[in-house]
Amino acid sequence: MDIKLKAALAIIKKNKQCSFVTVGADGTLNARIMTNLFTEEARKGFFYFATALNSRKAEDIRKRKTAIIVFYGPANRGYVTVKGEAALVADKKTKDRFWQESWKAFWPDGRSSENYCIVKVRAVEAELLQGRRGEKEYFYFEQTVLP
Repeated sequence: MDIKLKAALAIIKKNKQCSFVTVGADGTLNARIMTNLFTEEARKGFFYFATALNSRKAEDIRKRKTAIIVFYGPANRGYVTVKGEAALVADKKTKDRFWQESWKAFWPDGRSSENYCIVKVRAVEAELLQGRRGEKEYFYFEQTVLP
């Protein structure tokens, strides 16, 4: 595994939460803190988050699929930025895979709630900043083709 990818995955995996940015209908950026539903698919550039279908973020994704995710390194030393394409996934298998009982506060009907879905982001571009020098390095996820 590439050393930059390994360093990036270490930061991503340790982050329970990250910044998730979408583009609103008027072109403004909408940022929020999201729970990182980390899977080993991150190696291939796929990231997952839970949301409500009637949320502003879901509306943004329907109109413009662009998403930016920022994962912060320990003690704010470094970060990983992922730019990608987001999709709303609401099939039973995916909803079951990620469901957490603590989410009943948001979706009282549980994983069968029609308003609950998963956001899947496919990385298009990624950068890693680490150490004190502040030099950004671009890296590739496995099986991801970047422009």
